[in-house]
Amino acid sequence: MRNVLRCLLICVLVFASVGCGAPVAAPTPEPVLAAPVAAPPALAASEDLAQAIDFSCQQASDCAIKNVGNCCGYFPACVNQASPTFPEKVLADCAAKGMTSICGFPEIAACSCVDQRCEAVSGAAPVLQ
Repeated sequence: MRNVLRCLLICVLVFASVGCGAPVAAPTPEPVLAAPVAAPPALAASEDLAQAIDFSCQQASDCAIKNVGNCCGYFPACVNQASPTFPEKVLADCAAKGMTSICGFPEIAACSCVDQRCEAVSGAAPVLQ
């Protein structure tokens, strides 16, 4: 009878010690990131390319919606209609630096000239200034 009690006591201690191990950390949730609204974040990856794109304007008709690119590929922005954009170079620069981006882009209905800079308008009617 003592052997049975001793064995039972050992089993209880073993099971109790297993439950006292270090707690398992819960997985951290993915951060929620807001969709970009202004210039694409990938342009910051290459300051040379960001400086080469002209966002200046005198009136809304100076602006156009063009693909300026980001680390996922397509990214529209309002830029000067005569400005070159370099989406392939932005993507190549991101790849060379091992950078990635959130895939998605803003819906731009029109462009407006605000403080002599082309800005996106996300409504049905453009705001002319």
